[in-house]
Amino acid sequence: MIKNISYKSRVVKIGLLWLGGEEDVRVQSMTNTPTMDTEVTYRQIMELYEAGCELVRLTARNIREAENLGVIRNMLESNGIYIPLAADIHFNPEVAERAAAIVHKVRINPGNYLDQQHFLTKENENKIENIDPEIIREGVIRLTDICRENNTVIRVGVNHGSLSDRILRQYGNTAEGMIVSAMEFLKICRDASFNELVVSMKSSHVPTMVKATSGIVDAMILEGMDYPIHLGVTEAGEGEDGRIRSASGIGPLLEHGIGDTIRVSLTEDPVAEIPVAKCLVEIHRNRHKPADRVQSYYASPGYHYKQTKDIGIIGNNNPPRVIGDSSQKDDTLRKADLILGDGINLKDHLGREYSIINFTDPEELGKFLDSKKEKNSDKVFMFTASNGYLLPIRKMFDILQKKKNKAPVLLKLKYFENDEEILLLRSASDLSSLILDGYGNGYCLGNKNGKTSLHPDIVFGILQATGVRITGTEYISCPGCGRTNFDIQGILKKVKENTKGLDNVKIAVMGCIVNGPGEMADADFGYVGAGKGKVTLYQSGKVVKKNIPEEDALEALMLLINKS
Repeated sequence: MIKNISYKSRVVKIGLLWLGGEEDVRVQSMTNTPTMDTEVTYRQIMELYEAGCELVRLTARNIREAENLGVIRNMLESNGIYIPLAADIHFNPEVAERAAAIVHKVRINPGNYLDQQHFLTKENENKIENIDPEIIREGVIRLTDICRENNTVIRVGVNHGSLSDRILRQYGNTAEGMIVSAMEFLKICRDASFNELVVSMKSSHVPTMVKATSGIVDAMILEGMDYPIHLGVTEAGEGEDGRIRSASGIGPLLEHGIGDTIRVSLTEDPVAEIPVAKCLVEIHRNRHKPADRVQSYYASPGYHYKQTKDIGIIGNNNPPRVIGDSSQKDDTLRKADLILGDGINLKDHLGREYSIINFTDPEELGKFLDSKKEKNSDKVFMFTASNGYLLPIRKMFDILQKKKNKAPVLLKLKYFENDEEILLLRSASDLSSLILDGYGNGYCLGNKNGKTSLHPDIVFGILQATGVRITGTEYISCPGCGRTNFDIQGILKKVKENTKGLDNVKIAVMGCIVNGPGEMADADFGYVGAGKGKVTLYQSGKVVKKNIPEEDALEALMLLINKS
């Protein structure tokens, strides 16, 4: 899925922070406090700074909030804190222009910024339905002029859930549409000789986020652009689910050297995002530098796990299988499809046994296929890798493709981690990279910290995060910000408590309408903040109850789910 592995970004300076090129991948977050509450917002920024956050974003919905960013900045700098501040702007170019003279960076979402009525000059204000990029060029240049004068960087941040109507009509809500939306803005900036830019392509759907990010890199290379890349899976959720979804999107791109700054969007205290992001950076610390990239290697194009033959419940059109351990008795683990006993003894739940041949080295596989290619028709291959070194696995798939061998393949990733969260992030980052490239008919995750144990629960989570196999209730939720007017963390926990065990149901809990309805378009049910004390409920992307009092909204959501 990720095509380009030779991208080297330019370096931009955000306040005192250098970002891009061969600089370290920078960690950032966003406040969830009201921007006008200066003291509370200042304290949260200090907590983020002390946790290791290198850049903080704040929402600015109006001129008053934009101007208060200056008060917050002065308060920080008077106490010797020079952390760069970014203003998050939606809908209002006037606010962006004001904020650009105050903060170090302005985030613009072309989907809900470029096509707005008040962005146009009076003579063009009736052309909103058939707006042409040329019409809005003058407004973008107004912003770039202000940014140039104040040494302010622009982040061109495209969200899957908020593409403009103009883009949606032509491309639909797709990764391609996201790329077109970003390139329009980037080309206007470049033509104005403004290149202090960072680009992000975000989605709550991991494959879309990875495809759009890889695609924008390819598109920029074709245009001779080299802007730094911001990575993040938006509305990732909380707890284990949120960490797996974030690592499943961010990790594969970092593995291939793409990404200069990351934000892990969790529906938790923003400070909780920082150790997760730092861990992901540490896992891939050297991989964004050209000398250490996985360049690594790609298997021949065209390989996909559904093109293998099937043996029992493995391969071809069978869903990707999860392998568990016969010694595991923990009822909280999701039931695995296949049970691995001593050595390579493998059985399914009907007691059928599978003959497995394990390979760890491409040369070993090549020799086997050359010598016994007619004798392995009933064999299942297992490719094993340790500590995230995936290059041999990729090479082995390349050999299968070249030799046109259709044997189904199980992948076993082995780790030696004592910390459960590090294991979660490393395995999600590595395994999702292989899954998104179409590798493997089944997966086994082992960790040896004193004893070897398998983790089918994590594998199920990674399969769900990457969208290739949904086996439980799926939740998406934004982290909340200054636009959120209810306790989104508390509501999400209550929703989860009340909906445990629902199969193949997707529920969204979103702080506001900025990205909410678009990001949750494929959700079965949605709970979206609609203003102070009000909530709107969605079903299958459509509004079903509007502006419900917050105190009644959870009960109304549960009634809606139970009726369906």
